[in-house]
Amino acid sequence: SRLGGTTQYDIGSYISIQPDISALASIFKRYGYRNCMEVISEIADAATLAGTFLAAEVVTPTESTLELQTFTGQRGVDRRFSTGNGLIFASKRGNLENAILTKDAIEEITHALAGGQYRNDGSLAVAYAQDTTRMAESPFGRIEQFVDSQGDLTADLQADADGAVRAGRPVIQAVADLVETDQCVRGVHFDFGDLVTIEVQNVQYDMRLNIMEVTVTVSGERTIVRFEYNG
Repeated sequence: SRLGGTTQYDIGSYISIQPDISALASIFKRYGYRNCMEVISEIADAATLAGTFLAAEVVTPTESTLELQTFTGQRGVDRRFSTGNGLIFASKRGNLENAILTKDAIEEITHALAGGQYRNDGSLAVAYAQDTTRMAESPFGRIEQFVDSQGDLTADLQADADGAVRAGRPVIQAVADLVETDQCVRGVHFDFGDLVTIEVQNVQYDMRLNIMEVTVTVSGERTIVRFEYNG
């Protein structure tokens, strides 16, 4: 029997899972009594902190099928200008307008200590994670957080600590109006999820094109994009 009532449909028959490509090292996570999307986000954070950017998404490989896939490096293609075959999004190139760059470090965490459910009786050690690069940026760079973990294994605690440090990185993003040109066409020269180079106030940043909002009205089409830097 299943607690909490019927699930109505078994979505396992609607969504397939991409074959295991062993792109990253294994980490331990418990799903019990937790929101699955939150756990997947924590796994992605832990993987990225360990050195490889990870994203997951349910995609439509065909018009009638759904598949859960993972992506490493970036959701799409690496089109950074430094690769030699990329492009730059900038107002002076005519493909970006009204760009606003934001750096938000209000919720920054550089050191996380995770403690399990039996931490007070001495039977389970705690685990910690830290971002020494960000810590070294200031004498006050050690910004701590305690993670109240439900894990009972060291690997579980370590994954929770890693995820907290990754999730606590500063949020750096740029929001702008996207303008397609002959040399900047979606689906040809760039697409959603690509790693690209943008230029704001004459400074270049390598970011991921993570969000595209398309509005269609009688006066035409407007696309607002959000580029994000994830470290």
